[in-house]
Amino acid sequence: WKKFRYDSITNVVNKMYDAIKEVDKTKIVSAAVFPYPDLARKLVRQSWDEWKLDVVFPMVYRHFYNKESEWVAYAIENIKKTLSKDVKLCPAIYSLQLNEDELIDEINLIYKAKTDGIAIFSNTDVNESKLDVLKRHLLNCDWMS
Repeated sequence: WKKFRYDSITNVVNKMYDAIKEVDKTKIVSAAVFPYPDLARKLVRQSWDEWKLDVVFPMVYRHFYNKESEWVAYAIENIKKTLSKDVKLCPAIYSLQLNEDELIDEINLIYKAKTDGIAIFSNTDVNESKLDVLKRHLLNCDWMS
């Protein structure tokens, strides 16, 4: 059953990728996925390291797993072990659960891990204080050049 589930989702994603690229090779295909592949397989039956993608946004929401900020680096390290070099890696953090200091720490962890970028997922919590943090810290990263 697990293999069927993995293969079913993988086949859909890969067929969509091929169809999109057939129409326009310049279109970017991306996905927001659960953190590193082993955990994604266990929790939601995603084998996203087998998907055809241009960019991947692994949701390294450490609070969801009751982890400390260092877990973000651990997750990225695990992702890099299996991710194709052709796929850009932009870890995603969930700012709702982070105070300003934690937001800075996680941005720095992701930047130091030499990823291709970062995604900040949020819904209603982007106040002026967090916007200031994002401006100050993201604009100093090479990602923004």
